[in-house]
Amino acid sequence: MSLEDRLRYLDRRLTDLEGQRELLSLKLQNLAATAEQAILDPRFGKFADGAARVRAIAEQAGSHRFRALAAWATAICLFQRGAWDDLFTEANTAHELGWTTSMPSALAALAALHRDDEPRAEPYIQRVAAGRRLGNANGGEAYWAWVQSLQLRRAGHDHDALKRLVTGEYPAADWWYDEIYSPRVQATRLAVSLGDQQTLQQILAWSHNRGDLHPGVRAHCQG
Repeated sequence: MSLEDRLRYLDRRLTDLEGQRELLSLKLQNLAATAEQAILDPRFGKFADGAARVRAIAEQAGSHRFRALAAWATAICLFQRGAWDDLFTEANTAHELGWTTSMPSALAALAALHRDDEPRAEPYIQRVAAGRRLGNANGGEAYWAWVQSLQLRRAGHDHDALKRLVTGEYPAADWWYDEIYSPRVQATRLAVSLGDQQTLQQILAWSHNRGDLHPGVRAHCQG
């Protein structure tokens, strides 16, 4: 079933639930599924719309879990769009509501570091460091590698920054969920800047083998 077919199916289910307040929980589950499918839309627009719908219904239902999911989804969209002023608020919301991964905090840390605002980055870095205890199944190690790599690059250690992303049992640049927001893009840029063709070809091979890779990520790497 294609992405568009899955989205149409979920939209039909949501239409069937419209106006039935006693089924808010089921509606939330379907909205969340819609948002998570729409994450692969090249424009991120459907994903952002889905996150807004999840947030609105979650607030009606008083669901911390789905409010946290909406904050997670919105953080991804804001990071991709460069709308970083609002990103920190979403990262804080996701953390306060107990979102299951440190990804929103990682995105906030990266944004602050790119702005040379180390004091603002520090609490988010600490959250990402603490998130390592969740293991790589939840991305803890990958998020930490991504943040550490940027720190190494800012310190002028580009070779070490690249190594941090492409080595280990589960390299961050080939992480199973790295399909949208994306250590592999940072690794590709580093490999190109360092003239490291062997590592570059490895990253491109990883990307080629990921059928679910977001088109924007694939284009970044190939470009």
